[in-house]
Amino acid sequence: MTEQVTMVYCNWAATSPRKLYGSRDESGTALIRSGLSPTELTIGLREKAAKLFNFPYPMRVILGAGCTDLLNKLILGYMTGRTGRVVTTALEHNSVLRPLHYLARRQGVEAVFVEPEDDGRVDPGRFAAAIDRNTALAVLTHASNVTGVIQPVGEIAAAARARGVPLIVDCAQTAGLLDIDASRLDAGALVFSTHKALMGPSGFGMALMAKGFDVEPVITGGSGIRSDLERQPDDYPWKLEAGTPHYEAVEKTGDCLDYFLSHPPGPRFEKLAVMAGALSDELASIKGVTVTGRSGAKKLPVVNILIDGFDPDEIGYILYHIHGVITRPGLHCTPMTHRGLGTFPLGTVRVSLGHDSTPDDCARLVDAMKSIAAGGAR
Repeated sequence: MTEQVTMVYCNWAATSPRKLYGSRDESGTALIRSGLSPTELTIGLREKAAKLFNFPYPMRVILGAGCTDLLNKLILGYMTGRTGRVVTTALEHNSVLRPLHYLARRQGVEAVFVEPEDDGRVDPGRFAAAIDRNTALAVLTHASNVTGVIQPVGEIAAAARARGVPLIVDCAQTAGLLDIDASRLDAGALVFSTHKALMGPSGFGMALMAKGFDVEPVITGGSGIRSDLERQPDDYPWKLEAGTPHYEAVEKTGDCLDYFLSHPPGPRFEKLAVMAGALSDELASIKGVTVTGRSGAKKLPVVNILIDGFDPDEIGYILYHIHGVITRPGLHCTPMTHRGLGTFPLGTVRVSLGHDSTPDDCARLVDAMKSIAAGGAR
């Protein structure tokens, strides 16, 4: 960039640019600052998460190093000693795809990828039809990190449950944006990171594991209880939490959950959805600009764009360095989705709005796209 300008952040689907935990004296540790025991500090966070997501089992709130870490632990751990089929979708992130490909190579697990309909939604009937008597597990994203389309999780969870198959739901994109009621969805597990719409620390996340959904540990070690055992304790959460917790992240995430407990995300999401819809329409009206994955289905505030004659990486570079707009070009760790959209292997430029996004931000992006499409910044 040739001059100092205020940056416009349109990459909320990747990570939040603002964190809700306030500045505090960082001397000492979270345990010293809080005056709580390790168990008290972590139980406090589990209880806040259980309350926010209406989840009745705080001690089955599992702490981990983000969504990728927890999805791997749940998928690989549940499939330990099992073969057969795992049913998922062509909308999944690599944090689901790669563990499934690993299981296919290592133990012959069959992964079945249900394609979305033209509007981006996965049909519950088609998903249910893919569950056969050899199916051990189902995995579903709550909302695509590319198209933003929100999936009918409740219907799919019910269909899987009726067939005796647990459903793991990847809520990385929806936690902090949608009002999520874990009891109503009644899935085997809901998994999310804290650094996106929850505006918390990176490298941290949680899994809400329903009773009856049990997973073998894939990492073992210190547990703080039953140190006499040669194996990891069977008690949750320690069964899946080997090693010392990240107490600083626990403390900071607690601040974030306090905010959302008093400011439910639903009303803000509705405003962002309207803003993103208007942005999509404006961008689609620009000559030479294509908005991919447009749909009438309910979706997160995400828009994907291309410009004739430009690679996505080139567009992202110009937006950032010339116009001061931060987006995310590429495949977004979701190659199968881009294959379905016809945008593989280069991907798209993803524009994602979040809690602090404004109409002025959208106007800056639209003006920048007009300039690029007109050949004014290449």
